[in-house]
This record gives sequence, C-alpha cells and structure tokens, in this order.
Amino acid sequence: MNLKFQQVMDRFTELCRGVTYANRGLEIGPFFRPIRPKEEGFNVLTLDVFSRNDFIKMYANNPNVGPHFKCIEEVAICIRTSQMPK
Repeated sequence: MNLKFQQVMDRFTELCRGVTYANRGLEIGPFFRPIRPKEEGFNVLTLDVFSRNDFIKMYANNPNVGPHFKCIEEVAICIRTSQMPK
C-alpha cells in the first residue's frame, strides 16, 4: 500500500474510532461529505459555520456541489466565525 493512501486510511480510522451507532459523536464541518452520516443511522451532532439552507443557497449554481445537496445534513450547532474563541 502506498504511503499516501495509508495515511488517509489511518486518519479516517482515527476519526471514526469510538463513533458507533449507539455512541454520540460530533462532526465538525461535514458540508456534503459527512464521515458518519445521520442518514446511515449514526448518532452525531453536526457543527458548522452555516446552516444546511445557507449552504444550499450559497452553492445553488455550483455544478460540483449541486448534485450532492441531499448529502448536506441539518446542522445541529451553527456557530458563526465571530462567535469562535480567538
């Protein structure tokens, strides 16, 4: 296995460790590619800087994102950058 692919798999494995269907997880900034999708039954909260509706409005004309709108999950915790600790 080449090193770059191994690093990606190790990162993915590490990010998923402990997140099960029963355990609660927090996914930060999933946009349209969540690692543990609610749709698949994972018990996760999502945190992002925009709501699902905001993302859809912003990317309405983007051909790379438009086909994936169904993958954008509802954002449970929407925190604006001005609210983030400095």
